[in-house]
Order: sequence, then C-alpha cells, then structure tokens
Amino acid sequence: MSFYIVFFSVVSLVYFLVSFYIFKRSYSVIKTFPGLIKKIYPYLFLFFFLSYPFARIFKNYIFEWIGSFYICYFLYGFVILLLLEIVRFFNRFFHFIPQSWRENKIKVKKILFSGFFIFFTLLFMGSWWNAQNPVFRNLEFKIEKKSLFHELKIIFFSDVHLNQMTRKNAYQDFVLKVNAEKPDLIVIGGDVIDRNADEVWQNQSGEWLKDLKAKYGVYAVTGNHEYYSGIEKSIDFLKQHKITVLEDRWVKIADSVYLVGRKDNFVERFGGKRKSLDEILKKQGEYHDPSLIFIPNKSGRDTGLDPIDSSLPLILIDHQPKNLSEAEKEGIDLQFSGHTHDGQIFPGNFLTSFLYETSYGYLKKGKTQYFISAGLGTALIPIRLGNRPEVLIIRLTFEK
Repeated sequence: MSFYIVFFSVVSLVYFLVSFYIFKRSYSVIKTFPGLIKKIYPYLFLFFFLSYPFARIFKNYIFEWIGSFYICYFLYGFVILLLLEIVRFFNRFFHFIPQSWRENKIKVKKILFSGFFIFFTLLFMGSWWNAQNPVFRNLEFKIEKKSLFHELKIIFFSDVHLNQMTRKNAYQDFVLKVNAEKPDLIVIGGDVIDRNADEVWQNQSGEWLKDLKAKYGVYAVTGNHEYYSGIEKSIDFLKQHKITVLEDRWVKIADSVYLVGRKDNFVERFGGKRKSLDEILKKQGEYHDPSLIFIPNKSGRDTGLDPIDSSLPLILIDHQPKNLSEAEKEGIDLQFSGHTHDGQIFPGNFLTSFLYETSYGYLKKGKTQYFISAGLGTALIPIRLGNRPEVLIIRLTFEK
C-alpha cells in the first residue's frame, strides 16, 4: 500500500508541475490575442486541468472524457515545449533561427500555438476513431505435434479496458464479427476491466461478453488491471459473464490440446503468489464447464483430470510478455500475450520495445512461438496513435 501512496503522490506532483509549466508557456502567447480569450483562458485551463481528478473522485462520465483529452494535449504539449526549449538553447550558440522570425517573435508564437492546437485536435479526433475500429488480423501457426484436430480456430484479444466511459452497446458489432468467424475457442489475454469492476457492473458495459460463442468455450486470464480493480470482484465478473478464468491452471480441450493460463505477475505486488510454469504443468488440470461441448477420451472420463501429456500441443496465455524463456524451457509450443498496447500512442512503442524482449508481433525461441498483441482497447486516454487495436483470428494446424 505504501508503494502506491508514494506512486500516486509522485504522479500527482508531476501532473501539477507539468500543467503549470504548460499553462505558463501557453498563456504567454494567449495574452497577446485580442478579445475575451485571454481573460477566460486561465479559468478554462483550470477547468480542463481539474476535470480528470474530479472525474476519478466523483466517478463522473462527462468529466472523464474531458479530462482524458486534456491529458492528450498535456502529453504532446509537454513534449513539443521541451523540443522548443532545446531549439532555443542551441540557437544561442549557432543562431540558426531566421532573423525575420526573431523580429516577429509574437506573430511566430501565435502561428505556432494555433498550428499546434489545430493539428493535434484533428490528430486526436482521427486517433479516437482509430481506437474504436479494431482490425481483425488473420494469423497462421503450425505446431509440430500431432492432435486429433486437423486445425483449430482461435479468436484471441486482450486489453479491453472496460470502464465508465465504455458505452453499453459499444461492442455489439464486434460480437457479431467474432461469432461470424465460428471459432473453436475464444481466449482473452487479460485486462478486461480497466480499474473498477463496480463501475462496469453498474454501466452494464460488459454484457456483450455473455454473447460470445465458441465451440469449446470462452477463456480468460487476469491482467494487472484486474488487480487494480480488485481481483476477487474481477474474477467473479468474468465468471458471471460466462468466461472460464485460468488462474495458474490448465484445461485439456477435446482431448487434443492443452490451454494453460497464468496469473498476472502483479499478483505478487498485492500479497499473492504466482506459481512457476513448471509447477502449473505438473499439477492436474481443471476441465471447463461440463455443459459446454467437448470430446471425452475413449474411456469416457473427464480427460482434464489426467496428468498432462507433453506430446500434445501446449498453448500458454500470459498477460505480460515477460520472462519469455520460461515458456521455451518448459516446452510450450505457442504463447499469446498482450499488455503492451504496442505503446498505444507514438512514441510509446519505442518505450515498450525497450522494456520488453518483444513488445509486439511474432517471435520464435527454439521451438516455442510467441505472439504479443497490441490489444483491443485503450488505457487512461481513449486514443491510439501509431498502431491499430486488433483481434487475432488464429488458424492453428498440427503435424499429420
């Protein structure tokens, strides 16, 4: 708990100081404009600055939208201002700024400020549209193991981030598209809930999850945001929406393929423990809801309780793409992860590429294949810039 108190205190301080810096620099331009704008600008800025904290304290939908877009301007405005500071610093030594610009400093500032505001407003509008329109990406993987399946069709998506800004009917078309694919399995890679399970229950913004259809069921693992939301409430939410949660356990699908799900490694920050992959694979599995369709083995027993058979394909779902070598070591054939959002907004992809061995896309280590998805939703701000939200349509084939 003390870690999060310190963390949020630091974030709040940075938010205040950077906002003050942005206000000071922007107001130096605004006050040169004629008319009412220079009088009301301080009050407008204060309103936008306080919107997000107000929304989080009082759980207000409208103020969260306003505050979220303020954060967009906040992030990019700060970067632009820092770049301008660097330009001004080096100009002291190299004098590369044209004389005409220096002589018309106020005019240049007005043009730059107006250009920034118009350009980024249009950019954020387009990025919001981009975030609402995921691409359905077709992928093919071959596992060099035999299976009773000739092929298996899996829909995988992660990082939905349902919150109070999510409209109740926002995913109607999405469900129709997913179900139209007639998948054998639907797998969700964590972070279904953004930060508050009660908000999602109240807004009914997750009801669409009940309408997902797959021959062998819908499965999910937890992500770090399920822990922010309250892990017990989050798991209960998923179960109540007809999703089987794999928390450090596995299931055997149709006596042919193993699906292994791990707890998110954030569990340790909340006083829990995450089993090693070796421990999970050595334990007996737990079959999915017996009301769902499955093919028993010849003896008719529930094969999910048999010891794991490593000669069959092993598919691992782990929210965060960390310690990827562990999957290779334990003989996993295919791993899917999410979490990174591929940075979500440019240049965040450079940061995630630095933090993770692979932050997006395909990787192969030994015989183990990996795919890290950019995810479906957004976190903190409702835009995606420089990448597409995605759903993976996976065609999995096996050795004949």
